[in-house]
Amino acid sequence: IRRDGSVDPDQMKLLTRSGSYTFDNAAMGAIEAVANRKLFGPLPADFKNDALTVIFKFDPAISRP
Repeated sequence: IRRDGSVDPDQMKLLTRSGSYTFDNAAMGAIEAVANRKLFGPLPADFKNDALTVIFKFDPAISRP
């Protein structure tokens, strides 16, 4: 997450694939959708770095139909 709360889609990556292209694509799309709506918000003014690395875990075993 960049200082202004945006996300560079080119910097997003899957650390572990689920085995389902559809699920993996939906997980990445969910993060992009939140970023596009600016729902992460800006980083705090006293945050020292230009970006914050965040790891999201999506588990297909607990996903809703």
